[in-house]
Amino acid sequence: MSTVTDILTAAGGPEIIAKRLPRKVSKSGGKVDRVSTVYKWKKLGIPERHWPLLMKLSEEITLERLFEANRHARGEKMPRKRKAEAAREAA
Repeated sequence: MSTVTDILTAAGGPEIIAKRLPRKVSKSGGKVDRVSTVYKWKKLGIPERHWPLLMKLSEEITLERLFEANRHARGEKMPRKRKAEAAREAA
């Protein structure tokens, strides 16, 4: 199973990812701490708008892994795989 931590590690770590994120300004006019934003993904899941960036940073990161990691971070249960599907993936 993939977790958000696994994804962040594969992409080079929160600091590397944060440097690649677009700069944002908060509603109050201050700068947004992008490193803190990336660390929050561990609890909130990775926003889908950032998935293309993460897939560019590592070939290990796929849509399936991102989807699985987000479901895990958000506490959603993964559907059980059928025995036939599990056998095919193991082969």
